[in-house]
Amino acid sequence: MNKWLRKLFGKTTIDSAKSPVVAPDRTLDAEIHKTPVASTPPFVALNELEALLIAASTNPAKRRQFQDAMLASDLLAATPEAHDDSGWRTLQASELVSLLNVPAPDGAPVAAVFTSEQRIVDAFGAGTGFIQMNGATLLELVAERGAFLNPGSAYGVHWTADQLSAVLGKPARITIQKDTQVMLGAPKERPEELLDALTRSLSAENRIREAWLALAHWPEEDRWSWYLDVRTAMPGDDVSALLAQAFKLSSQTGLTLDMRVTDENEAEGSGIRLIPTSTH
Repeated sequence: MNKWLRKLFGKTTIDSAKSPVVAPDRTLDAEIHKTPVASTPPFVALNELEALLIAASTNPAKRRQFQDAMLASDLLAATPEAHDDSGWRTLQASELVSLLNVPAPDGAPVAAVFTSEQRIVDAFGAGTGFIQMNGATLLELVAERGAFLNPGSAYGVHWTADQLSAVLGKPARITIQKDTQVMLGAPKERPEELLDALTRSLSAENRIREAWLALAHWPEEDRWSWYLDVRTAMPGDDVSALLAQAFKLSSQTGLTLDMRVTDENEAEGSGIRLIPTSTH
């Protein structure tokens, strides 16, 4: 049964050269949910992180607390083969690590990550190998395709690549085609916590000349997002690093945060002016 499951779910290979780690070894899709499946094993919290996961499933106000704790805590990922020995070690720069995948809601394979060893047993069976590392580090390694937390358990979360980027405090990266249309405007309800975080971070950098936050609708994709328009000579990656906390906050609103960075002298942006600070 164990080998069959592994064959069904497949595996992902990650290259530790991209991010050395220490191990033992657009939408509301990312909402924490309780899976109403009769055969799902009973879910009793085995640690503080799982207790927060249960609380966050019914209380949206707890989701930020859960996400912060998850990034600071250790997470586990199942591996195709069990290790011959256990204990903590450092992955070498050239070392490859293979992780088991599960199907996302759209059928695409994504890495399976877990909050405890028992959740791995629930999903893949006893004797399955695993690695354990800091949650933020592990999610960084699988962020390109998204991830599924606790598949096969009563409480779990699926993140798309964009949603996981927001959880990790990174912007959603998109390629704009010449004929792509986007509708921008001011939101009916202001996301005050997100606005405060953006304004505070942007104001601290004198190289940023102007910035606006708009609510964006992408008709061709039929999706909504936040659209941050930043005018600066700074590289986009530097702006992203400056706004890491704000990108995390955007995930709490149920929308990803798209960002455009340009040094061109263009017309005034759309939405809410952040820099210089709007007076109305």
